[in-house]
Amino acid sequence: MRGPLFTYGEAMNPATEVYLFKCMGYYKIGISVNAEWRCKNLSGMMPKRGKMIRKWDCGPHARAVEQYIHRAYKKFRTNGEWFKFPPEVLANFTEPDPRGNAVSIILESEQDA
Repeated sequence: MRGPLFTYGEAMNPATEVYLFKCMGYYKIGISVNAEWRCKNLSGMMPKRGKMIRKWDCGPHARAVEQYIHRAYKKFRTNGEWFKFPPEVLANFTEPDPRGNAVSIILESEQDA
C-alpha cells in the first residue's frame, strides 16, 4: 500500500523552493518547503554523500517550474526525478547568465502569463 501523496505539513506549507541536488554524478530536481533540509535528508539516504548545488525561491510557482524543467530535460532523465546532465546542460542551472538562468527565465514567463 502506498503512502499519502503529501504529508500534512506539506499541505499546510506548500513547497516554494526548487532545488538541484547532486549525488554520484546524478542530479535530482525537486521541490520543497525547505531545500536545505530536504537535501540533507536525501544525502543521508544515498550510498555516498550528496550536496545541494543550487536552489531557487519560486513562491507559488515551484511545482510548475519543477514540472517544466522535468519536461524540458526529459532526454537526460535516468529515473524519476534523477537526471544525468552533460556539462553544457548543467551550465544552464549553475552559471550566471545576463538573461538569467533556466529557472529565472521560466519564472519570468510564468509571471507574465
